[in-house]
Amino acid sequence: MMTNQEFLSRLSPVLESGKIKNLKQLTQECDPVLTTTISYHDTQRENWIVELYNLVREYFQGFASNDSRPLHFVSPQLDTNTLKYMCIFPSSLILTEPFFTTSYYAGAATDYKINRSYLEMVMKYSEYIKQDIISLLPRSFDLAMSYSAGWSVTTLSGNDTFRTQEYWDRDPTALLDVNGIALTKERIEELFFQFPFLYGARAEDYLNITTKYGDQYCKYRILIQKFVEALDRGEKTIRDLYLDMQDAHVQMQIHLETERENLFKKGICTVLGLAITCIPFAVDIPDELRVFIQSLLGTASLKELSSSIFETEKNIRVLHQNPYFVTWRWKRKSPQDQKGKTMMI
Repeated sequence: MMTNQEFLSRLSPVLESGKIKNLKQLTQECDPVLTTTISYHDTQRENWIVELYNLVREYFQGFASNDSRPLHFVSPQLDTNTLKYMCIFPSSLILTEPFFTTSYYAGAATDYKINRSYLEMVMKYSEYIKQDIISLLPRSFDLAMSYSAGWSVTTLSGNDTFRTQEYWDRDPTALLDVNGIALTKERIEELFFQFPFLYGARAEDYLNITTKYGDQYCKYRILIQKFVEALDRGEKTIRDLYLDMQDAHVQMQIHLETERENLFKKGICTVLGLAITCIPFAVDIPDELRVFIQSLLGTASLKELSSSIFETEKNIRVLHQNPYFVTWRWKRKSPQDQKGKTMMI
């Protein structure tokens, strides 16, 4: 199965052959659809649109052949709120508009049509794709058979053949399997209502957190995959995930408040002055605790400070073991969650 990083790596030279070097250059084009026609005489001729089509199709087939597919959402566009929704369900698939081909009688020629918006989204959100927060795919590959045979449609669930009117009258979500969800405006608003911090949260912060806390991000992705598998078996609902996450966030906050109270009880509440500059040389303090300790600026002695630091470090590691650590860390960066914040880990 092709990874997201491999897909982006292979996509780059294809775009270069199409003389597309950046997003600005792509968006300057007026035609919303990339089109080309290949006849049987042109089978040996290189064509970057055909290369693009074949690459995305290979990428798509990797997910289609995976028995444990991630949650996938039908959404024609990827905007800011949709991206934040995906941060709660990382490693999910965003399924955009289909890729089209038309095969003429006896294979005399084939038309290829690819929505330019797909490439724009891939280029704009490449860092999120690289970090496995999202994967962008067309929701289907649609082959129109001009010799009155109808449509051959390839989705994540497999292949189907339809008469033209029958296909177009069908709801796109009907072509998806049990993990397919139509990502409507109402569904996004429901998640934001459950977690108000999302209104002020920034997807860029989430990207930075997943980069810095790779192990914790991996645990969260595994948790989400297990949740999806349980959802498949009817054991859980999306509401269960909301409740689990809320409970985990509260428990981590309580843990931090308890640790903060313990530190103050030990006397770490007086100003040390110049002594604080000796801390890095006196004890080996982990980087993630340095800012926290320096913000408190106080203790009865360096010996007591050393003891408190390592006791706190041990307890903070408990937070890192929580599979919801990434979302909790993101929540604490949101302006909606700034009130009453005491410290950042």
